[in-house]
Amino acid sequence: MLRLSSIVTATLLAVTLFAAIGQVKALELVYNGNFGADFAGWTKTGNTNVIGEGLGIGPSGGNAAGFFGGSSAPGDQGIISQSLSTTAGHTYNVTLLVDDYNGTAGTDNFRGSLGGTNLFDLSNVYVTPVFGPYTPISFVFQATAPSSLLQFTGFSSGSNKGWVFTNISVTEAPAPTPEASTSISLGILLCLGLVSMGLSATRSKRVGRSDIGGAVG
Repeated sequence: MLRLSSIVTATLLAVTLFAAIGQVKALELVYNGNFGADFAGWTKTGNTNVIGEGLGIGPSGGNAAGFFGGSSAPGDQGIISQSLSTTAGHTYNVTLLVDDYNGTAGTDNFRGSLGGTNLFDLSNVYVTPVFGPYTPISFVFQATAPSSLLQFTGFSSGSNKGWVFTNISVTEAPAPTPEASTSISLGILLCLGLVSMGLSATRSKRVGRSDIGGAVG
């Protein structure tokens, strides 16, 4: 027969497991999304650079940022891309931070796409003479293939200006899970059920011993 203490211990572990469901951190699909390793993992063309924390643009500890520099030639845009492993039919969350440094109204643009689907088309986001503040961008994307190309393009007209972007992230949206309170309630019910079974087994054993004693007497 299981000891009552063993039943309670096992049940408490089950409650902890139920409560932890849905709290596992989603797997990051983008490699080097904060450009701390320059453009490793990315394919780039055009007027594209990485600028660092020393310029005051890093939004969080140690992060760098990508930079599409300004140009006087129309169509001379910066482009970066990275192929991501996806699952057709699954949904993904796309987030990043963007700033239009010294932007010019009506001429600057910054676009993002994933798997051939346009996510956004921006112009003049927080135009300032300094880096930041950043505009947080977020979108939801549903994959249609086992591989999806993440791509960003940007253009700024003139010199000493450009698009600053960093903290690019793509993670799979979690499947619906029970709320923590529901999970804990289920665990408590399980605990009560196991305790009840343990007590019933204890009573049965005691009754059996009494019967044997009566028969012997």
